[in-house]
Amino acid sequence: RGRPLVDMAVLQGRYAPPVSGLSAANNGSGEEDAFVNENYPVWSHTGNERWSWGYRQCEKGLHLLETLSPGIFLTPLNQQPEKTRKFFSGSPFGEYDFLPVEAPGDVMGNYRLILMLDWHTMEEDGEEDDYHKLLEYVRQGGVLFLSVPHLTTRTDREFLADMDNLRLYAGGDVQALCGVSVRGKSSAALSEIRSVEGWLEAAPGPVSDAIRLPNTDKDEDGPCRLADIQLQGAEPVLIDKDTGRPVLVRHTVGKGWVYLLCTYAYPGHEALKEWMPRVLLRLLDLYGSKRLTLEGERRDVYWSLWGENGQADKVYLLNTDWTRVGNEKQIALVTPSARMEVPVREGAMREISLFEGGFCWAEDSAVSITRISSGEIETDYQVCAMEDTVLRFSASRPVMVTAGEESRVIKGEAEWKLDFPKAEPVFLRIRPVK
Repeated sequence: RGRPLVDMAVLQGRYAPPVSGLSAANNGSGEEDAFVNENYPVWSHTGNERWSWGYRQCEKGLHLLETLSPGIFLTPLNQQPEKTRKFFSGSPFGEYDFLPVEAPGDVMGNYRLILMLDWHTMEEDGEEDDYHKLLEYVRQGGVLFLSVPHLTTRTDREFLADMDNLRLYAGGDVQALCGVSVRGKSSAALSEIRSVEGWLEAAPGPVSDAIRLPNTDKDEDGPCRLADIQLQGAEPVLIDKDTGRPVLVRHTVGKGWVYLLCTYAYPGHEALKEWMPRVLLRLLDLYGSKRLTLEGERRDVYWSLWGENGQADKVYLLNTDWTRVGNEKQIALVTPSARMEVPVREGAMREISLFEGGFCWAEDSAVSITRISSGEIETDYQVCAMEDTVLRFSASRPVMVTAGEESRVIKGEAEWKLDFPKAEPVFLRIRPVK
């Protein structure tokens, strides 16, 4: 019942090529299966065979998904093959969607954070174009991350060889969205980054789960030039050590924020790979979902939060580490009002219901606990089982639990064995005790 509650999306840019749906050389585990064709065309056999039409720094921005989904298989991008997960991976930071840029504005508005990581052509088409749609998304409270090259209006890829003549949207006058005017590419190459007022140092660990490899060598993307920008409302959060030029700026627009990477390079450029995952982690820390987070051994745990009308009701947890039969990951579920430690065993989906101040679940996966109504104070559930079963509760503060004609006050960890005569459902009510 309900639908997934997903707060983050990776924007699929206009004319962005497919990734993870192509068969390429880098899907083995030995030297003989190493990445052998760095010019694999972005549209496969229908693409152009020139160098600029290979999987370059624009597509390599998707390597940042290795932080969101450790071990994610991104063929034909080059990765350490023995560390990829060919079918499933965990989602330590929760689920995220791939959102086509053509999505209507009201659909975009469902997400708190949108990331632009790979190719995008910012076509100019008046107030109905992508720029204005993204502007309205941020005004309504969204958070957007993008880089200067995402503002290009070009549909060809020839500029990737030297990153010149990007033909930026509105000639680079993007003050309304980004709080800057981009005057072109500077002669200064990125040296090292410096965080302003500890912005990046506040990013949670680990630094990176990246398993990316360059196509051929670490210098294949050329120098990473800084953009020549004029601040028009934006403020730097990262600057270049040698020149003091802004590297990453943030700009408040209405109720939301825009983060602009001020380089003539996409987020996937080889020169950025050491610290871009930390930027992503910092954005997740600031703007990721607060309805539920996981702590502990979460790397291999895939989880999905479900509910209705934006209200979280249930979380599904799956241990995707199939290297050891029956292994368990010790995690903690954290909501704004409760925290509970729970093991997630390989080979079994765990389903846990959420209520204000706590959690409820059954060890038997055949038991169904469904919220049927939620008032200002109490929440009602229908529990279905084929035989007598034990419900488990974890409450951070006292709650009154009523099952049928019986009521109990529960705080902390508790169990309750319920009878199911004739396998008929039992109705459960949970309300806080004042």
